[in-house]
Amino acid sequence: MGNKYLRSYARFVKNSLAVDMEYRVGFLFKNLTGLVWVIGALFLIDVIFNQSSSVAGWTKQQVICLYLTFSISVDVFYIFVRDNLRKFLDLIRDGQLDAYLLKPINLRFMVSFMINQMGYYVFFRFLAAVVLLIIYAPSTNFLNWAQYLFFVTTGSLGVYSV
Repeated sequence: MGNKYLRSYARFVKNSLAVDMEYRVGFLFKNLTGLVWVIGALFLIDVIFNQSSSVAGWTKQQVICLYLTFSISVDVFYIFVRDNLRKFLDLIRDGQLDAYLLKPINLRFMVSFMINQMGYYVFFRFLAAVVLLIIYAPSTNFLNWAQYLFFVTTGSLGVYSV
């Protein structure tokens, strides 16, 4: 049964990427705008910490890691949930959700991933945040990274479940 979901998800990703790449320049500019936001936020943090060595007990490195964690969490939400949730409301309003109820696949899976609107326009911002987090992270201990991934993943799943 899991193989059916993997094949379906692969088709959904392919279709969504084809829709996003239909306007390549727009896709590129959306991603570049996201990168500018990350750079701007890091610049703002740098400006604040040029005036002080800590803010409310937080060091510059800690604030950067907190911001990058926030950015990663938001980007995961944008990539997988945001646009599909908006489309889900349209399906309810237009009465088209009934057709999805008759499909031989889990409704939550269908609604979450089937709609051709995965948010790949934040993908470069997501990658930049991950790379910068690896650079700025205070510890490279495997156990700390495993705990970090566990908490970010469970937090994201908790938001998705709501």
